[in-house]
Amino acid sequence: MKRKNVLLLGLLVVILAFLLVACDPGGDGSSGGMTWIAVADSTFEEYIDIRSIAYGNGRFVVGGQQGRMAWSTDGVSWTAVADSTFDYTSIFDIAYGNGRFVAGGAGSARAWSTDGVNWTEVDGTTFEGYHINSIAYGNDRFVAGGGDIIAWSTNGASWTKVENTTFGTNFYSHISSIAYGNGRFVAGGNISNDITHMAWSTDGVNWNAGADSIFDYGINDIAYGNGIFVASGDSGKMAWSTDGVSWTAVADSPLGTHSIAYGNDRFVAGAAWGAMAWSTNGVNWTRTEVSELLYFVGVYDIAYGNNRFVAVGGRGTIAYSLN
Repeated sequence: MKRKNVLLLGLLVVILAFLLVACDPGGDGSSGGMTWIAVADSTFEEYIDIRSIAYGNGRFVVGGQQGRMAWSTDGVSWTAVADSTFDYTSIFDIAYGNGRFVAGGAGSARAWSTDGVNWTEVDGTTFEGYHINSIAYGNDRFVAGGGDIIAWSTNGASWTKVENTTFGTNFYSHISSIAYGNGRFVAGGNISNDITHMAWSTDGVNWNAGADSIFDYGINDIAYGNGIFVASGDSGKMAWSTDGVSWTAVADSPLGTHSIAYGNDRFVAGAAWGAMAWSTNGVNWTRTEVSELLYFVGVYDIAYGNNRFVAVGGRGTIAYSLN
């Protein structure tokens, strides 16, 4: 009888082990091979959303509402920036290139920094009061977009407005995202209330209209990696392109995303309610379970650096990936 009990116990252990592996293909306590952990202290209060993150010069830099900023070398331990120069103006995007960070936000506010800690305010009216939604670096220059305006800068301090963005100048013209890759900039946004638009440029100055967009209402983010651009938008749509001109809809989009980043041979996307997904080719996507602490917040931006992805979102939340 004892021998039979031992055999039954052994069989149960084998079955349990099999079920654990089957339910956890990543082998790390997560679905799809990615584990996310919420940072214990982001330095942001719970009522302040974090809207942007960038990596460069060996550190992450984040920005959010009320002009708040923080920096970290590992994405885990964070230090608040004493003076971002944004006062109480929200920071919507940060980019790194040419040895410096450049940040933009509400009301055309801009600033630059060589270390992400000490910031210099940018004067001027290049963006005519429009919010700066996106900044990208490539081809030895920064390119930023907001409202119906695109402008470029070699140093993040002096900016020149583009003459023709191809987005038009009506009330609904809106540039929401810019990315750089494969020798060109790609911008996405709207040309009317319900018509999206894409454009591309090799130098950030002279722009060409892309093919008809597959998106219905809004384009939220664009990222480049592994030889392709990937764009995300409202209504649960995603699309990919090898040249930034012609786009193909992702057949089985896992979520309507707010943000996309590329690193470690994969794209990672984040959306509302803390939903996240990853893909090695931008076409086939796998949903990823996230920390319970992230469930009730949106993922606004993601960056890769120091061998990990770091995501930021609502309620002062920052989370980092273990793989």
